[in-house]
Amino acid sequence: MAEMKVSELVLQVAKDVDPSKLDLDKYEDFLDELCGHRDYQKEAIRSTVRFLLSGEYTNTEDLAKKNFEKNPSLKEFYQSFDNFKSKLDFSDKLACTIDLATATGKSWVMYGIAQILLCEGSVDQILVLCPSRTVKDELIRKFEKFVIDKNLRATLQDESIPVKANPSITNASRTIKKWDICIDNVHKTYAHVTSSIEDSLKGKGRRTLVLNDEAHHIMNPEAEAANTDTEVMKEWKKFLQDKKYNFKFIVGFTGTPYVGNEYARDVIYRYSIMQAMEGDLAANFVIKKVDYLKESNARTWPQKLEEIYANHQRNKKEWNKADKNLTIFVTQTINKAEKLANEIQNFLIDKEKITPEDAKRKVLIVTSSPKHEANRSLLREVDNPRNDIEWIVSVSMLTEGWDVDNVYQIVPHEERAFNSKLLIAQVLGRGLRVPTKYSSEQPSVTIYNHYRWGEAIRELVEEVMDYEKRVRSYIVVKEKDYNFELDNMSYEKIETHEKHPQKGTYKIPKIPELSTQSGIIKLRTTYFQVKERVEKEVITKIPVKMYSVERTVNDIVNKLAEFDDEAGTNYSKTIDPGNLKKEVELALKKADPEKTGMLTEENKNRIERAFDVLKREATGTTVIKRVSQEPYTIETKKLPASSAKVSDFLKNKALIFERSSVSLCKKEDVELIEEVYSNSPRKNVIEVENKYLYKCPLGVVILSHSNERDFGKYITKNEYAQKIDAWIKSVDRGFYDIPYTYRSGSPSSLARGGGHQKWAKFNPDFFIKIGNDILVVEIKSDEDLTEENKAKLKYAKMHFDELNNKLKERKYFFSFLSPQDFSDFFEAIKRGRYRDYRSNLETDLMNEDSALDGG
Repeated sequence: MAEMKVSELVLQVAKDVDPSKLDLDKYEDFLDELCGHRDYQKEAIRSTVRFLLSGEYTNTEDLAKKNFEKNPSLKEFYQSFDNFKSKLDFSDKLACTIDLATATGKSWVMYGIAQILLCEGSVDQILVLCPSRTVKDELIRKFEKFVIDKNLRATLQDESIPVKANPSITNASRTIKKWDICIDNVHKTYAHVTSSIEDSLKGKGRRTLVLNDEAHHIMNPEAEAANTDTEVMKEWKKFLQDKKYNFKFIVGFTGTPYVGNEYARDVIYRYSIMQAMEGDLAANFVIKKVDYLKESNARTWPQKLEEIYANHQRNKKEWNKADKNLTIFVTQTINKAEKLANEIQNFLIDKEKITPEDAKRKVLIVTSSPKHEANRSLLREVDNPRNDIEWIVSVSMLTEGWDVDNVYQIVPHEERAFNSKLLIAQVLGRGLRVPTKYSSEQPSVTIYNHYRWGEAIRELVEEVMDYEKRVRSYIVVKEKDYNFELDNMSYEKIETHEKHPQKGTYKIPKIPELSTQSGIIKLRTTYFQVKERVEKEVITKIPVKMYSVERTVNDIVNKLAEFDDEAGTNYSKTIDPGNLKKEVELALKKADPEKTGMLTEENKNRIERAFDVLKREATGTTVIKRVSQEPYTIETKKLPASSAKVSDFLKNKALIFERSSVSLCKKEDVELIEEVYSNSPRKNVIEVENKYLYKCPLGVVILSHSNERDFGKYITKNEYAQKIDAWIKSVDRGFYDIPYTYRSGSPSSLARGGGHQKWAKFNPDFFIKIGNDILVVEIKSDEDLTEENKAKLKYAKMHFDELNNKLKERKYFFSFLSPQDFSDFFEAIKRGRYRDYRSNLETDLMNEDSALDGG
């Protein structure tokens, strides 16, 4: 399926309505009184009522078919109408979904639709279903305010309104009567649960409007935290399909209408997070701005917690008119929520020098567990400045219906709590409401995500917000096929254990060089401000945990003594604690400019690791070797698509542009490519005017940086392109993996043979086909002589040597190139001497002293 903007998948409801069947003009006073200046709410109500009552549509299938015939994006996305129809849950009913960003007022829209259908005499009663008591309680509270609002009632007294319906709010413990709006938990619909729903509504579905709040639960039952919840949500859908009720009108409401990562199929109105942030169709800002973490040098959890705490304190100062300032953590499971809540309490005890009781009052854990039952009711009070709650830990998807204004920081504690469009939109929604005191301003909510998720989160967040334009690169069908086959091999890792027999007396390790210490660490974190589309750097100073020399020496001796007991060795007796203390103090003198006489945790660990070699001498070491498997074939026509932001081409990304190839791309992609071509600096666009010199199956090639851009200029030059049959620019991951291993660590530790072994994979940048030869190219910067690059070169050479030995016809030649090598490399291609070519960068990497010979 093609990727496209979410807004292109929204089904359009015709505005052409026979006024003799439905005249919505008579409800304009009602809509003005109910919604005020929030025009998006009014339009959501109008669109829904037109769909349900205009007579233009027999059911959802009819609506979908009319949109499919007119909307090219739907045709491209679903390929066939049968495929589209198969994805509609209630195709035979008048069923739809309303997508309103969280905190934009779904309850107002729900009530408006319900009231109009009652006044039109189209239904006798309304059933509102929701997934939890929290949501139910909030809805009842709001609806009760609506029904007693005298001004609202006054707008419905005109003689043109057919039925002067004044509804009553009830729940499923009572018989549902005419003009009742019954609001209850979806659990009350099940056969084994005592409620009035079956007796009241059996056979009356055609005269009942069903409103489903948080309807994504119906779409995603498998996403529930517990198996019992999954079954509950499956039952919700079965209830709506039950023929004994035969419901006709079904409307779902959610700010996260996703089936996994795919947008819902029956959405008829959308008001996105980005629209709400901009204040579109509203008199003022509807939701807060969003800042999310792009990169940070905080690596350990204690450092991150310090930074989260600093953000919390900064938010208190910046948004000081707020009644409260809340940070919410989102986890995946109840166990993790409990563990995290304890960690936060212990952190606050230490940080703020408060008692455990005080810390406990500041941290609220909210889960579906019975032991946290009382906490859920406290959610209603967290905005109240009279309570002490500042930190909330919640299991994902359990905070719906929680209308709170004063969340200024959200922490997805693990990737799985923030790894889908559904979860991202939900987590964002918990902090988007704007407090009344800031109605004329627009505060921000900070998303403190893991820095490694920044790129993935950026793409998902931007797609959820539906504003990012991206140029896409993918294989297109050309008159001359430049696709070709590649060969690769998988590897099996085999562990072997090698014992190291003792030779002579035990040698006590030397104290390693220690890093220069400081009592303060500066954490630098970059946040991306979504609305302004700019980056903001925040510096947080945190104190470093310090240890005395005596504590360090005692820990080493005690750990070795424990090992002696287990392994039958006597290391602890060969060490003189007094001498060890002097050696540590001597090493510390160079690393302690502030003369604290204390060791940082990092230096303490560094010393302790030096003594681990004694344990390895006694127990041996585990060596991991790789064994290649039989080659398998990869086709370039299966190369995954890649993409880049349009704005990136104003900076460091570049494009190889050949007009006839671009014309083979999809229409919406051609428009963006043309935009980049027209607006980007000339240095970032490589235009190939002769299609016979662009021997690549991709419609357009995206180059990641200036080095790749310079390489791209060579590969499309006439004198070199003539010698090449075909080539592709590969993707960063997931196409042609080459595994490698290297020792990771600081330069000083690597110099001493330290560090730790790290396994990784890389995908080479270019594959060039010349006859039966494949040239494989990895692009680097000049003098990029890192341990990792030495490892990549070594293992790639080994990989292709093994591969060549196993293949009969195709042969592979791998090159590490930097800009200083490009001219010589392409001259070697031109003269047919590429098989023996070695670049300057390769030579430098091979000549460098490295720790790779041990493999």
